Amino acid sequence: MNIENDYFNNLYSVDFGEANSIRKPKDELIGITIKQIILDFLHVKPKSLLHYVCESYDGKHYSRSRLFSNWFRLYREEGCSKFIVNYKNDEVNYSLEFIFRNGHYIISELEEQIINQMGEFSEAK
Repeated sequence: MNIENDYFNNLYSVDFGEANSIRKPKDELIGITIKQIILDFLHVKPKSLLHYVCESYDGKHYSRSRLFSNWFRLYREEGCSKFIVNYKNDEVNYSLEFIFRNGHYIISELEEQIINQMGEFSEAK
């Protein structure tokens, strides 16, 4: 992602979805697999800030977010944190969700930077 704010030099976005938009039967290996993909990525790029996207095109954003939160809780990895920032502008309520390795970001600073950046995006419209 290319954002002029240096704070986000290591920001990456990740999105998971069903192949061909076809919902498969519940598979407990999906959560474990996604967790491992994220851990492998953070191992290679430990300073990364991963913004995981729960698409809202079909109105199921909160269900996806809850599922991802459940996976994070079930397969919790020591040394990683999950953080959600809620941002509201005149048009939309955003729930921005992030995962990162501990020791690279201070939560209060991260929240402030995200809110400021979202404000800049809103003003640029």
